[in-house]
Amino acid sequence: MRRFIGLFLFFTMGGSLLAGLGENGDAIENAYGTLVARHLQDDGTVAVFYHKDRYLYYVIFDRGISVSERYSRYDRKDLSPKEVAKFLKMNAGRAMKWDPRSEERGQKSEKQGAWSKESGKTDKLKTDNENEAGRSTGSGSARSEEQAFERSDHKAEATLVRVEGVLALTVRVMGGK
Repeated sequence: MRRFIGLFLFFTMGGSLLAGLGENGDAIENAYGTLVARHLQDDGTVAVFYHKDRYLYYVIFDRGISVSERYSRYDRKDLSPKEVAKFLKMNAGRAMKWDPRSEERGQKSEKQGAWSKESGKTDKLKTDNENEAGRSTGSGSARSEEQAFERSDHKAEATLVRVEGVLALTVRVMGGK
């Protein structure tokens, strides 16, 4: 019986540690740590910076709900493919996956791999300092400056781009701000 109660508490409390698109401000604040800055934007949305562990989180709220989130490292290093996969997984929802797409046409790109919640990884998200076996050979900048993904339910998109010289992942609601 104690084991059951312990597992129940672990899973109930563990769920509150994960946040993502569509969450309210309280859930985001609990998951993303210390509030660094808050700014009311001209369009009525609120932009909030959080810092937790080695990450910075930039979240835009519209009517109290997260509609855009950007993840980057506090030490200003590029996100690794493993970190990108972690943040995509946080925003995958139940049994959804992220499909790569070409930014120019909004279509899938054959160069980029799909990320699925089941596998928990991107198939071909590599840096230009990785060899074909996926082993690192150097510093770790992204192979292409921009990679784009679309969630399989077509309600969210993600882009991996350089922001102020740092490779960051932005996840946002489709058609959102």
